[in-house]
Amino acid sequence: MKQHSIAVISNEPWNEVWFSKQHYANELSKMGFDTYFINAPTKWRPLNLFSFSIKSNETTRPNLIVLEYVNNFPLKIFPRFFLHLNDFFNSWKLKKAIGTEQPVIWWQFDPFRFVNVYFFRSIKRIYHVVDPFQHIWSNTQIAQHADLVVLVSKYYERYYKNLQERTIYIPHGVSDQEFLIDSNKLNQIKRKVGSNYILWIGTINIDIDYLLLKTLINELHEIPFVIIGPIAINGQEKNEFTKICNCTNVNYVGLVAAEELKYYVALSKVGIVPYKKDKSENIHRTPLKILNYLSQKKPIVTTLNYELTMLNNNGIYIAESEIEFIETVREIYIEEKTINKEKVSTYIEEILYPKLIEKILNQL
Repeated sequence: MKQHSIAVISNEPWNEVWFSKQHYANELSKMGFDTYFINAPTKWRPLNLFSFSIKSNETTRPNLIVLEYVNNFPLKIFPRFFLHLNDFFNSWKLKKAIGTEQPVIWWQFDPFRFVNVYFFRSIKRIYHVVDPFQHIWSNTQIAQHADLVVLVSKYYERYYKNLQERTIYIPHGVSDQEFLIDSNKLNQIKRKVGSNYILWIGTINIDIDYLLLKTLINELHEIPFVIIGPIAINGQEKNEFTKICNCTNVNYVGLVAAEELKYYVALSKVGIVPYKKDKSENIHRTPLKILNYLSQKKPIVTTLNYELTMLNNNGIYIAESEIEFIETVREIYIEEKTINKEKVSTYIEEILYPKLIEKILNQL
């Protein structure tokens, strides 16, 4: 398979904050594939009508190049028609950048573009579903055109198997880099944020239960909290988060590069995932932060039910109420509840990225 080029189609740009698509691109490049990470187009402007070039950015990763382009036509006007026109022109641009010397594996995480891929003669299409996209009209067509649909949640299987028979469940993965800790770097970060804190990693968005988070911080005011992640809120939610950050026991670090997160996790005592339970789309979320915590053998308290039933009460503690959430965090902190390191290690070993990638490619 390494004679193939791989185009990773992402709806989030290549930067220091990594989601599934950035991790897969990085791991594919480490495995020796010529990997092209395709950033989503930026906001449309009239000059885009005359743009037929593509920007190529080399990275520090071996075999990994980031490609950028813009849509020629605005999707707010005649979205279905212009999406197909954009697919036509953008496929042509990418063909010039990627070439046709090798067969191409089109590894698509983005449901908003490339319903059709033109000009590439030898191509295999993977549609990798990491979020609930069922409400997006183009999602259906992309799944039907794919050679393989990869799902991170079993909950989606029934829906996608009606669209595409070749559908497999592959959970989120872990990089072997998660286990390599540089003691000098660890000590440097320890001087910055301390240790034995309660840690929350994730995008600061409307899905977070800010009331729960604020109550937890106030109830456990003697324990330090560290929060890491980009801010994606405005208005009342942002005001609530600002109040949380102003608490004396809270340290909001902001953005942290993906490869540095492991140090903050290693210094923590417990990881939390305080999502709102009343948002239906949250029920089937599978956040990557869970694996950040587990990789460093840190117990987790969450409001969400995960498919990792073998780790329930062995490392993942699901709280059904605010009181249970707070008391479980407290019990873990004073070590009345712990993590089953053997079960966690067994699970982590099964989901290393090279193993997951081989499973996916073998299906092609």
